[in-house]
Amino acid sequence: MKKVVFLASGGGGNLAFLHTAIDHYAPTSFHVVGVIDDRPCSAIAEHSQSKAASR
Repeated sequence: MKKVVFLASGGGGNLAFLHTAIDHYAPTSFHVVGVIDDRPCSAIAEHSQSKAASR
């Protein structure tokens, strides 16, 4: 399993897309271990909520 750290900026559209793609197409190949942003990013909150809901 590969560990992935996302670099996010702005609205987080790329982060949201890649998170969805990993979950649907390669859930056992990648593990998101962190997200680094330079400003508030809505996709980070959505990612955190979706992970908490799936537990």
